[in-house]
Amino acid sequence: MQTSNRLTHSALLRRKPFLSGADSARAKQDIDTYLDAKIEEWNATVPFARHLEGTEIHMRYYRQTLIEHAWRIRLMRTAQSYALHKITRVNAEAAKLYAAYQDEEMLHDVLFMKDAEKVGLSAEDIFATEPNLYTACWPATCTSSRST
Repeated sequence: MQTSNRLTHSALLRRKPFLSGADSARAKQDIDTYLDAKIEEWNATVPFARHLEGTEIHMRYYRQTLIEHAWRIRLMRTAQSYALHKITRVNAEAAKLYAAYQDEEMLHDVLFMKDAEKVGLSAEDIFATEPNLYTACWPATCTSSRST
């Protein structure tokens, strides 16, 4: 349907979903199977991947992980908001679902900061800690002039 309306990219026209219900369920199963295999691979190959499941916690690693998670969530807010903006231009229903997910996730940095506080890290400690490059250099936040 061609419109002469000057407003574009506003999810004005409702499109058929990309996948049927059955195809969507199959895609979810395929993704879940892939992710389960990756989790097993991660647990087998990454040092400290299961550090919270044992009897000893590697505190230095745990503290750094809390700092990185708090930073990563804060740095991703802008990118997540931009993604929502782009989704709203294409599919209002998908945007609603993504917005609900973001509503729940947006302030999870506070949860990690509360955990950090319990192991002796203040908000000031977190903000004074330069995040590792893999956290600081996400596509939405990295500049080409940043050095390691």
